[in-house]
Amino acid sequence: MSSSQGMGGGGSIETAHKTFVEVKEAKLQDKPEYFSNNAAIVFVKKDNCMYQPVLVATAIKKVMQESATEYRCEKCDKLYPNYKYRLMLTVKLSDFTGNEWVTCFQEQQRSCLV
Repeated sequence: MSSSQGMGGGGSIETAHKTFVEVKEAKLQDKPEYFSNNAAIVFVKKDNCMYQPVLVATAIKKVMQESATEYRCEKCDKLYPNYKYRLMLTVKLSDFTGNEWVTCFQEQQRSCLV
């Protein structure tokens, strides 16, 4: 899986190839770092593989059930009448320097499983 597939925005950018150790040594702050890596999936978590979001014009927002007919967005605190389950896959990736846990959503997780 390449980092351009995992960006979620559908676009692609040129990325540097880095190992997991190189990324850890860079001591990144709170901003995302995109990179390419050749890694193998060594473990797949089977719990929490689905979540409940609503699909609004510009985002996919996770919701929690508020009542029998309403779901509250955790970020914007708005109520929605329904949601659509989406897939979420958490995997442990390993390269020759170490391993990392990665969460893949809907389209990205399909590329891991095919």
